[in-house]
Amino acid sequence: MNSSSPEAEQAHGECGQCRPEIVDCLACKAAGIKAQAEYNAAQLPALEKARTDYDKIRTDYRDARHSVALEVADLRHQSKLLVERIRCLIKQEHVVHCLDKAYGQVVEQLRECGCGKGCCAPRECEFDTCTDGVSDEELAARIVDYQGRADAAKACFAKLAKEPTDLVQRVSDLKAEVSGITADLSGDPAKVDLKELYARALVARRHVHEVWQGFEHTRDFVDCLCRALMCWGKGLAAIAVLTGEKEVRACHARARKERCEYLRTHTVKEVLAVYDKICSHHGCHSEQEKRREDNDED
Repeated sequence: MNSSSPEAEQAHGECGQCRPEIVDCLACKAAGIKAQAEYNAAQLPALEKARTDYDKIRTDYRDARHSVALEVADLRHQSKLLVERIRCLIKQEHVVHCLDKAYGQVVEQLRECGCGKGCCAPRECEFDTCTDGVSDEELAARIVDYQGRADAAKACFAKLAKEPTDLVQRVSDLKAEVSGITADLSGDPAKVDLKELYARALVARRHVHEVWQGFEHTRDFVDCLCRALMCWGKGLAAIAVLTGEKEVRACHARARKERCEYLRTHTVKEVLAVYDKICSHHGCHSEQEKRREDNDED
């Protein structure tokens, strides 16, 4: 653990001097190690379980994707035919044009809302554990930031873990959506709202195209899953180190506070103790020794 804040430098400087306070240095180092170990103990079980689940999730996703691939291809074809069929039934080109334009505007608004598709794990995931020149406030803020990033990666992994099951359910929902449009289209022509059916067909076609949630290939999903796990783990490792460093600094601060309180309440004793220490370094003599030396000279 490295520290370069003024307080930390003072504390670490004290550790290099020949003073009883060296015990504080050892105790604070131990406190930092303990804090780091406690953080790891609290976080590692979930991370280790995720590592075990990783292999199963990627296998389940591969199997799920393979099981619905033909159905998705068929749904893609059906939704395309539905759009073309209903467009022909409307017969009025300007109505179709207006519906297409309205659909395009709504889709653009949906894009602005954020589609939530694709990989939720960041491509770059680095965590700096060097604390040279970092103040206590900056250290605390960094821990909070890193914890937020690690939690986001953890949430991403949890979301991806459900994707094999969610994928199968989405395909099932899509089949019901397309079948519903087909059934309504076969109803009483006098009661069929072709504009509504056309809009539903456009939306269903979009749903089919988005069924993979941005993962064009199985490898894209597996890569995202791995990145989420790695980012989560790297974040926790960095936070553990910084948590230990934070505790070392806090421990030194407590020791300095206790020392100051001792000086305030035992000032006389400390003056005499420092006097003895100074004299031992500068050849000082007690009053009795000085009188004896004077008598010897006489």
